[in-house]
Amino acid sequence: MTTRKISNEKKYLKFRKQNKTSGCNFCKFTDGDGQVVREFNNFWLVKNIFGYDVWDSFDVIDHLLVVPKNHTESISNLSDEAMLEYAKILSEYEKDGYSIYARSMQNVGKSVPHQHTHLLKLGCKQKRIYLFIRKPYILLYK
Repeated sequence: MTTRKISNEKKYLKFRKQNKTSGCNFCKFTDGDGQVVREFNNFWLVKNIFGYDVWDSFDVIDHLLVVPKNHTESISNLSDEAMLEYAKILSEYEKDGYSIYARSMQNVGKSVPHQHTHLLKLGCKQKRIYLFIRKPYILLYK
């Protein structure tokens, strides 16, 4: 189920279609590319350019991604050093009010095979959600 406004979901789907054969977009981050918020030894912290608009029925006011610099499909494949750094990053952002979400390799909803963890800061406005049960399964909310 999408958690983006219709216009944002269309932009995301168009981007995915246009970049289908260009390799892993998450392996292309560089410091200073505009999307990178912070650089760590083993991870990039990036602004999600196709962020969610609603999560857990609340508006999303900030959406960041923690992305391993080395291509991996699973948290379980991280080195001990990277795992420790990952936990420190997550704990820092959780303390600042971000919720944490990562999909497993087997999750059919995972659209990017490069492991990434969503950091979502939610607002106080609860949204009324409407879900269409026919394609394109669009989510509407007020």
